[in-house]
Amino acid sequence: MSGNLNGLQLRPGEMLMPSGQNPAMRQLAGVETVVFVSRAMPEAELLKLLAQGAGRKDTVFLYRGWGSGGADTAFDYAEHLVRRLPESARRNPPNIMVMPQAFRLYRISHVPALLHQNGGKWYLVQGVPDLAAALGAVERKDFGRRLGRQWRVSEPDQAAVMRAAAERFDWQAHGRRTVQALNRQMAGSMDLPTATEISNRLVTPYATATYDIRHPATGAVVYPKGTRFNVLALDPSGRRSILAVDGRDGRQVRYAQRIMRERPQTVLFYTRLGGLADAGLTASPLTPPLAQRLGIRSVPTYMQQQGDAWRMVSVPPFD
Repeated sequence: MSGNLNGLQLRPGEMLMPSGQNPAMRQLAGVETVVFVSRAMPEAELLKLLAQGAGRKDTVFLYRGWGSGGADTAFDYAEHLVRRLPESARRNPPNIMVMPQAFRLYRISHVPALLHQNGGKWYLVQGVPDLAAALGAVERKDFGRRLGRQWRVSEPDQAAVMRAAAERFDWQAHGRRTVQALNRQMAGSMDLPTATEISNRLVTPYATATYDIRHPATGAVVYPKGTRFNVLALDPSGRRSILAVDGRDGRQVRYAQRIMRERPQTVLFYTRLGGLADAGLTASPLTPPLAQRLGIRSVPTYMQQQGDAWRMVSVPPFD
C-alpha cells in the first residue's frame, strides 16, 4: 500500500530522510521532534501546537523564512505569538527557529508537518492536528495518510532571499563608501583654536565611575559605581603624558615629533590629520567628548601627570 503525501510517494513505514540523520544538523542536536509551521496557518491552529510544545526542550518549531518585513518583523511576530499563549506556556515558551535548509532537505511545502525520532530513525507525519496524535502515528508507523488539514508554506526560502540580496548588493560601492568613511574618520573632524598665548595650569581629572573601580594591586573596590573620583589617584606616581595638535600646522607637527622623541610614552592626538600622516608618528583623532573630558581648549596642548593632577601647557606654535 502506498500513500501520496504532498506529491511524495511513500511506502508504509518509509522514511523521507537518511536513516538516523538529525534534521538539519548541528543546530538541532538533542532535538527529537521537529514541527514545520508557517504564517499561512490559522493563528488558532498554530497557537494550539505551540502551547503543546511549550516547555519541551526536545521539540522545535521551524519556519522557512522571516516573511515580509525582515528579521525585526519576524521577531515581533514571534513575540506576538508567545504573548497569545496561555500563561503556563509563556513561562517556558516553545523553541521557534527559522531554518530553510530543513524545509529543502525534507521537501516540506505544506504544513503543519512533523518529524520525530523513534528507535534511532526519523519519521515524517503530514498534517498535525495535535502533537500527541502525530507522535502516536509515529509509534504506530501510520504514514500513509494525512492526519489533518495542511496549508501551503507562505514564507519564501530565507536562504534564497539572502542569496538574491547578496547578488544584488553592490559590494564594490560599499567598499568604496567604507574606505571613504574610514578616511574621513581618520582625518579628524574637530576644530580647536590655535593657542595665541602661553597657558600653564594644573587640572584635577574627576570622573564618575560607571562600574566598581578596583585597586590594580589588591583588587579591592576603592570607588563603587556612581562615585565621583580622581582618575589619577589610583596611580599618583605614574608618568603619563598626552599631546594634542593640529596636523595641518607644520609647526605643530614638528613640535609633536620633538615631544615624541623626548617622551616616547606620550599619547598623541590630533584635531585634523593633515601633514601628521607623513610624520611617522602613531596618533589618534581627538573627539569632542574626549577633548571635553581632558579639558583641552586649544592646540597644541601638552599634558603631563604630576601626582594626582595634570599639568596642562598650551603654547603658541613655534619652530
